[in-house]
Amino acid sequence: MITSWIPYLPLVAVLFAVVYLPGYGSLRILGLSRATAANVAPAVTFAIVGVSAMVAGLAGLRWGWAVFVGATVMSLLVALTLRPLFVRLELGRLPEIDVAPRATRAHRISLALTLLFLIVPIVWLADPWAPSVQADPMFHYNTANAVVKTGDASMLSAIAPSYGITALPTVYPTVWHAIVALTGEQLIMPASHLLAYVVVPTIWVFGADYLTRQLFPTRPRVWVAAPLTIAVLPYFPNFLTVSRGFWPNSLALAAMPAAAGVVIAWLRILRTQPRQSIVQTALAGIAIFGVSLLGLGLAHPGAVFALLWPVTLPLAIRAGLAIFTAIRFHTFSRDDRLAMTGAGAFALLVLALFSSEKVRDFFGRSNPRSWDFAERFATLGDELASFSTPLVVAGVVVCVGLLVACAAVVVQVWQISTGRWLVLAWTAQWLALIGAYVDSSIFSAIAGIWYHDPKRIMAVQGLITGLIVALWIERASSKLNPVAVFACGAVATIALGIVLRIGNVYQDAQPAIGEGHPIDSQEELDLLKNLDSLVPPGSLVVGDPTTGIGYAPAYGDVNVVFPQVNSHPKDADGQYLIANFSDIHTDPHVCTILTNYGIRYYYEDDPLVYQKRDRSETWPGFYEVDTARGFTKIAETDGGSLWQIDACGPIPEPDWWDIQARRTPLPTTPSAE
Repeated sequence: MITSWIPYLPLVAVLFAVVYLPGYGSLRILGLSRATAANVAPAVTFAIVGVSAMVAGLAGLRWGWAVFVGATVMSLLVALTLRPLFVRLELGRLPEIDVAPRATRAHRISLALTLLFLIVPIVWLADPWAPSVQADPMFHYNTANAVVKTGDASMLSAIAPSYGITALPTVYPTVWHAIVALTGEQLIMPASHLLAYVVVPTIWVFGADYLTRQLFPTRPRVWVAAPLTIAVLPYFPNFLTVSRGFWPNSLALAAMPAAAGVVIAWLRILRTQPRQSIVQTALAGIAIFGVSLLGLGLAHPGAVFALLWPVTLPLAIRAGLAIFTAIRFHTFSRDDRLAMTGAGAFALLVLALFSSEKVRDFFGRSNPRSWDFAERFATLGDELASFSTPLVVAGVVVCVGLLVACAAVVVQVWQISTGRWLVLAWTAQWLALIGAYVDSSIFSAIAGIWYHDPKRIMAVQGLITGLIVALWIERASSKLNPVAVFACGAVATIALGIVLRIGNVYQDAQPAIGEGHPIDSQEELDLLKNLDSLVPPGSLVVGDPTTGIGYAPAYGDVNVVFPQVNSHPKDADGQYLIANFSDIHTDPHVCTILTNYGIRYYYEDDPLVYQKRDRSETWPGFYEVDTARGFTKIAETDGGSLWQIDACGPIPEPDWWDIQARRTPLPTTPSAE
């Protein structure tokens, strides 16, 4: 219920302040408009957080409020130094048009309705202290906890302890975890939920609105329609944050529309800027966009490519037209020069990104799907065979009708000059979606940006589709009563959005407690919440994380050996326990590992079928353990049991957060690879 969130209103205010104030202050000092500064602020803040976390990590400073505030002050001082170069740049100021007060009110109501629609149902259904049971959130809770414990929030090293026993050097975006860690280890779970379910949608809605107004500065009816049409499809932000738990990716994607909007604002200025100041304007715009792009990349690199890919096709065609015009008519307008310069800069940026092995790995990902037309048609035939013929015919008619309607909308939007670029971007996203399903094509490599996940691709497609529909609504309703159009449109879009979320998003938002879930009962959840009162502070517990024990660090001062549902093949000691812990009475090396790392407790529960795999087969060592001897029961519920391990004799106190001691596995442990 919403009332359970009321005590955390100060917490959400802190999160909003952390996300917005550093970037907003810096951009306002540079002279940017309030609207531009407010909407681009999150991306700039992510750059400040990401860079300062890496610098602090290299300097041996603990991440916390002191480093964050210091980095914010430093960014403000840098902005103050650069202010003379920016102050005359009216970046993001919309053309002065006569907007009726009724349209202004409708625009504000549309934004408010969209925010309520995206946030209130999720908050109503969710619980601040009930964990998300998707695969990724456990990892994110525990990585934020690791940042608090170690003081390391650098993307170069922060997640080293998050793969099991061996601290493996891995590069991973940690802006999300750094922000959550500022709230302290006692509030990691509610802070994570508020950041995902409240802050991310807010960034997205206002950023998308900013992009809309930059794309269509003289079309207030599009401003009114776009927030609701963009929110109809459930893929973003609700599906990715609630049903998938892709929180760092969602944080970066939420800031993406505003970053795109600032580029459009900058290009508009370049088109009309006097020749003598065009270089300064260009450099200023590049700097602001560069910092925004850096922020997106540090929050999650996938957002950078999610921003760049949709503009590839429109930019290539526009540059091609400029070249054709120059050759055919021997003219080269300022717009043509901008198109050519933009295409060149885009190509250089892509080449620079591809110089990174990590980026090349994105495109080299193997597609988990294969496409065989005969197999697909056979599967479709089997599915349709279970329905009556009239129902199948009706379904085909509806699908054909939707395709025809979609084509009609696209054709009408294509007739609007700005709409053509949207249609091209929309087409580019469909090509990426095809690549997610069909292997062995250039588009399959492009889809690797999104891990070949169609839902991630649709997160961006939902934005473009919403803009196209909003533009079509403006065109189709130009002669109708605007009040009636807005009222009917708002009801229809929200109703459709709710229908599309029933059965997935809204179901996934509810606390997942019961049979078939990691937490079997409310009693088990209470046990996990109070685990630190049953064992000494900082105690280390081993067990399959899907038994629920993986959530324990988010509730108190308890550590777990495996902080996520997946293991790493290079974690030799961890892999040995996964395979052989149940042999504790006969295999002395099990005790050697437990004693060396101070693992004194074991959490037991029945195995789950998790992600379509039986955990007793993938993590066999933690099931069918003989606890009749060599173990002392500390607590038990109908969902799980906590045991003290006595079979290995006295086990010393753990020093779990001494990361250097965990860099390499024990020399006597066989390699898991």
